[in-house]
Amino acid sequence: MLQYLKQEANKTFTENGATTYNSTLSDCVESGSRACEYIRDKRKSPPVRFEELLCYLDSSVEKDVLKLLELKMTTSEFSKGRAVPNLNRYIEAKLSEFEEYAKKQPFCQKNDWEELNRLFLEIC
Repeated sequence: MLQYLKQEANKTFTENGATTYNSTLSDCVESGSRACEYIRDKRKSPPVRFEELLCYLDSSVEKDVLKLLELKMTTSEFSKGRAVPNLNRYIEAKLSEFEEYAKKQPFCQKNDWEELNRLFLEIC
Protein backbone atom coordinates (compact mmCIF):
# COMPACT_ATOMS: atom_id res chain seq x y z
CA MET A 1 0.00 0.00 0.00
CA LEU A 2 2.82 2.40 0.89
CA GLN A 3 4.52 1.74 -2.45
CA TYR A 4 1.25 2.46 -4.26
CA LEU A 5 0.86 5.76 -2.41
CA LYS A 6 4.45 6.73 -3.26
CA GLN A 7 3.80 6.02 -6.94
CA GLU A 8 0.54 8.00 -6.95
CA ALA A 9 2.18 10.96 -5.18
CA ASN A 10 5.01 10.82 -7.74
CA LYS A 11 2.67 11.31 -10.73
CA THR A 12 2.56 14.56 -12.61
CA PHE A 13 1.50 15.67 -16.08
CA THR A 14 3.30 16.99 -19.13
CA GLU A 15 2.25 20.19 -20.94
CA ASN A 16 0.00 18.16 -23.25
CA GLY A 17 -1.66 16.35 -20.33
CA ALA A 18 0.16 13.01 -20.53
CA THR A 19 0.97 11.28 -17.26
CA THR A 20 4.62 11.27 -16.24
CA TYR A 21 6.59 11.02 -13.01
CA ASN A 22 8.62 13.44 -10.91
CA SER A 23 11.12 10.77 -9.94
CA THR A 24 12.19 7.25 -10.90
CA LEU A 25 11.78 6.23 -7.23
CA SER A 26 15.12 4.46 -7.58
CA ASP A 27 17.79 5.55 -5.10
CA CYS A 28 20.53 4.45 -7.51
CA VAL A 29 19.17 6.42 -10.45
CA GLU A 30 18.31 9.45 -8.34
CA SER A 31 21.75 9.62 -6.71
CA GLY A 32 23.31 9.19 -10.15
CA SER A 33 21.36 12.08 -11.60
CA ARG A 34 22.17 14.23 -8.56
CA ALA A 35 25.85 13.41 -9.07
CA CYS A 36 25.59 14.51 -12.71
CA GLU A 37 23.95 17.77 -11.69
CA TYR A 38 26.69 18.36 -9.12
CA ILE A 39 29.41 17.77 -11.74
CA ARG A 40 27.65 20.10 -14.17
CA ASP A 41 27.14 22.84 -11.61
CA LYS A 42 30.36 22.62 -9.58
CA ARG A 43 32.73 21.34 -12.30
CA LYS A 44 34.26 18.80 -9.92
CA SER A 45 33.70 15.29 -8.62
CA PRO A 46 30.74 15.04 -6.29
CA PRO A 47 31.03 14.01 -2.67
CA VAL A 48 29.91 10.43 -2.29
CA ARG A 49 27.79 9.24 0.58
CA PHE A 50 28.67 5.62 1.09
CA GLU A 51 25.05 4.69 1.76
CA GLU A 52 24.10 5.83 -1.75
CA LEU A 53 26.50 3.31 -3.28
CA LEU A 54 25.04 0.32 -1.45
CA CYS A 55 22.53 -0.26 -4.23
CA TYR A 56 25.44 -1.19 -6.54
CA LEU A 57 26.64 -3.98 -4.25
CA ASP A 58 26.11 -7.62 -4.98
CA SER A 59 23.66 -9.07 -2.48
CA SER A 60 26.25 -11.68 -1.47
CA VAL A 61 28.31 -9.02 0.34
CA GLU A 62 25.67 -6.52 1.39
CA LYS A 63 25.40 -7.87 4.97
CA ASP A 64 29.19 -7.81 5.38
CA VAL A 65 29.40 -4.22 4.18
CA LEU A 66 26.55 -3.09 6.41
CA LYS A 67 28.27 -4.69 9.41
CA LEU A 68 31.49 -2.87 8.56
CA LEU A 69 29.64 0.40 8.11
CA GLU A 70 27.98 0.00 11.51
CA LEU A 71 31.35 -0.85 13.06
CA LYS A 72 32.95 2.20 11.47
CA MET A 73 30.24 4.44 12.87
CA THR A 74 30.56 3.04 16.41
CA THR A 75 34.31 2.61 16.87
CA SER A 76 37.44 4.68 16.71
CA GLU A 77 38.88 5.42 13.28
CA PHE A 78 42.03 3.63 14.41
CA SER A 79 40.30 0.41 15.43
CA LYS A 80 41.37 -2.80 13.76
CA GLY A 81 39.13 -5.71 12.93
CA ARG A 82 39.30 -9.15 11.44
CA ALA A 83 39.43 -9.72 7.71
CA VAL A 84 36.13 -10.57 6.02
CA PRO A 85 37.07 -13.32 3.51
CA ASN A 86 33.80 -13.10 1.59
CA LEU A 87 34.23 -9.35 1.12
CA ASN A 88 37.92 -9.71 0.23
CA ARG A 89 37.04 -12.22 -2.52
CA TYR A 90 34.37 -9.88 -3.85
CA ILE A 91 36.76 -6.92 -3.95
CA GLU A 92 39.48 -8.96 -5.66
CA ALA A 93 37.01 -10.20 -8.28
CA LYS A 94 35.72 -6.66 -8.93
CA LEU A 95 39.25 -5.28 -9.22
CA SER A 96 40.08 -7.95 -11.80
CA GLU A 97 36.85 -7.25 -13.65
CA PHE A 98 37.55 -3.52 -13.85
CA GLU A 99 41.21 -4.01 -14.79
CA GLU A 100 40.05 -6.10 -17.77
CA TYR A 101 37.43 -3.51 -18.61
CA ALA A 102 40.01 -0.71 -18.50
CA LYS A 103 42.37 -2.62 -20.79
CA LYS A 104 39.66 -2.81 -23.46
CA GLN A 105 38.85 0.91 -23.44
CA PRO A 106 40.07 3.04 -26.34
CA PHE A 107 42.44 5.76 -25.26
CA CYS A 108 43.40 8.70 -27.34
CA GLN A 109 47.18 8.90 -27.36
CA LYS A 110 47.39 11.30 -30.25
CA ASN A 111 49.47 14.35 -29.42
CA ASP A 112 48.24 16.46 -32.28
CA TRP A 113 48.08 20.01 -30.98
CA GLU A 114 47.26 21.66 -34.32
CA GLU A 115 43.52 21.79 -33.76
CA LEU A 116 43.94 23.25 -30.27
CA ASN A 117 46.49 25.77 -31.55
CA ARG A 118 44.12 26.77 -34.36
CA LEU A 119 41.26 27.20 -31.88
CA PHE A 120 43.47 29.21 -29.53
CA LEU A 121 44.58 31.53 -32.32
CA GLU A 122 41.00 31.87 -33.53
CA ILE A 123 39.83 32.94 -30.06
CA CYS A 124 42.69 35.41 -29.54
